[in-house]
Amino acid sequence: MTRTATSPDGSYRIVSLTTYPARIRSVHLTLRSILKQSLSADSIYLVLSSLEFPGGEPDLPKTLRRLVLASKGRITIQYTPDNKRSFKKLLPVLEVHPGATVITADDDVLYRRSWMKELDSAGKQFPGSVVGTRGTLIGCSGETALPYTEWRPAPVDRPSHQIFLTGRGGILYPPGSLDERVFEWETASSLCASADDIWFKAMASLAGAPAVKIDTGREYPSNGATQGTALWRSNVSRNENDAAFKAVVDHFNLWPMYSD
Repeated sequence: MTRTATSPDGSYRIVSLTTYPARIRSVHLTLRSILKQSLSADSIYLVLSSLEFPGGEPDLPKTLRRLVLASKGRITIQYTPDNKRSFKKLLPVLEVHPGATVITADDDVLYRRSWMKELDSAGKQFPGSVVGTRGTLIGCSGETALPYTEWRPAPVDRPSHQIFLTGRGGILYPPGSLDERVFEWETASSLCASADDIWFKAMASLAGAPAVKIDTGREYPSNGATQGTALWRSNVSRNENDAAFKAVVDHFNLWPMYSD
């Protein structure tokens, strides 16, 4: 894959998201909200798997195709030959644009006009940190972690390696904030195939990048997308996050970084 020369200082801003067939008919609503941001992204990427959309763009909903056309090049649909599930909201774009600031978005919510500006401002206030609007404080003692459902809310505006961000409200990744091993899909899929947030957190820790939670004082309304196959159902409701977290932290020996 060819890498694109983007500014190494992160001034080139990309919003990236992915979706799958069950949500393809509602993702245009999320994209519209991103297009209407008070601070514009230089590029918006919607990453799709060719395995899930073998017919390419002609098989996509008309509402989505029309929006891409009307965006006049601001929205790019990027196809990947494999299917790295939720990981593909970041990995393919990061591979092509290593010098950009990448903000990941979820495909089932609407983002208010100030969303990207708030993340961008926090990125400047806390340089080198991964920034998000939703997060908890990792609960660890030694090499034992509390269940994810018992982790306390993260403090605001205080960068820390113990802060764990989740993607619904978007996460900003500045250049160099993720270790080069972020692309090792075989390892990721064996440790945490359904928990991209855990993998990206570990990669940020390995790169020495703390996380910071900002307080926007608002939730993110749904765009009406189905929740029947949402990853949170298994990750949280069936406690799969706990097993994935332990597997990743064990593998990279990150317990000292996360423990009290």
